[in-house]
Amino acid sequence: MIRSVIMVELRPGTSEQQVEAFRDALAAVPFERRRSFTFGRDLNLVEDTMDLVMISDFDDEDAYRAWMVDEAHRRVSRDLLHPIANRIVRGQFQL
Repeated sequence: MIRSVIMVELRPGTSEQQVEAFRDALAAVPFERRRSFTFGRDLNLVEDTMDLVMISDFDDEDAYRAWMVDEAHRRVSRDLLHPIANRIVRGQFQL
């Protein structure tokens, strides 16, 4: 199983409605090989953190790579994430 962790620093002025629209659209993307999806706002318990954190689990590396080129996923990223993201940091590891 592959775990993907994505952290996002939001652009100044990003509204809660924009964040919710992105979250809801990403959660709704149908993709059978994505086993779980967790989305949350950073709690700011320490300095120098990002604003959003997303964790998704995929069956294997092939499933993750298929997700990265999935048209619905790419559309959500392009239309709803990139307009609000100042910086995106990604990492993947095997469970």
